Amino acid sequence: MRLLTLLLLLAVQFSSQKSPNIAYDLSSIAESAAPWDIDGPCQVYVERLSVAIGSIVQCAANYTIPPKVCTNCIDEYIKYRHVEYDTKHLDKVWSLDNSTCSDVIYRNYLLSYVNELSQAVDTRIWDISRCADCISIEWNFENQTSSFHYSDNVITFKDKLELWRACISNYSDVGSLVDQNNTAICVNCNDLFTDLYKFYWTIYVTPNVQFCVDVETTMNDTVRLWNNVWNCSTTQDRKREFVPVTITAGLLVLFTVFFYLSSYIQGGGEVRRFVQYSTLADPRPARQHLLSTSASETNMSSRASRSSGSTNPLSARRPRANGQRD
Repeated sequence: MRLLTLLLLLAVQFSSQKSPNIAYDLSSIAESAAPWDIDGPCQVYVERLSVAIGSIVQCAANYTIPPKVCTNCIDEYIKYRHVEYDTKHLDKVWSLDNSTCSDVIYRNYLLSYVNELSQAVDTRIWDISRCADCISIEWNFENQTSSFHYSDNVITFKDKLELWRACISNYSDVGSLVDQNNTAICVNCNDLFTDLYKFYWTIYVTPNVQFCVDVETTMNDTVRLWNNVWNCSTTQDRKREFVPVTITAGLLVLFTVFFYLSSYIQGGGEVRRFVQYSTLADPRPARQHLLSTSASETNMSSRASRSSGSTNPLSARRPRANGQRD
């Protein structure tokens, strides 16, 4: 009995401590794996690259609405590329089996997480944002002194945008831009907005020339502010539409007058008389009534009997020849 009770107590204690012991065992394995890790000398470079990747990913996530990675995360991207270059050129650092750390990180295993993450940063963040259309980077990986500059179109767009925003600020009260004097903004800042939009549209429709996503989203938000927040396009659109509508209506009236005037002149100046066909007599003769079915059948049978009695060649007598008797 004592033995059974002892076994039950041990089972209860083991079941209650099962989950903590598993976690403890795993952490113990992770801590004790360092001396037995064949790639231990390369771990510090992996951690350095993971910090650089995490920095650019965090910056991209922070600037998601609106997406402006190119102009706000350029420093993080350059730093990440420098660290990636160093990691790919660890030719003088070896693992315990004399493999270079570059081979260990990128090629020795079936899957390299840092390689997958690096490709995601390059293709799914930087390239998909078309940052190369706004920023040119002069890479100097060996000296870690890479530099960058914005394209001329981006600089021009930024200057025009700042002028428009300064105009909005001049005719706005301190605080939110929503509750403002829309009339003053629409009237006084319209030329600057039109100039900004024309420049953007010129680049947008030019073949083989485009902006990065940063500029496109900035222009889209600017148009939304102008149209939806301050309703500047409503009044202007009505004024613009009034002129073409008036011209179109005038041309329609003018063409109608010319049409009837030309018809009057070609007709010799006489007023045309339109014939009302409903008052004319029917030119066709009246239809004859059809015979009934019985009358038509009787008539046809009598005609057939007369024709058979007079013209049937089998019943006609043959003419007599000379000298023959009847």
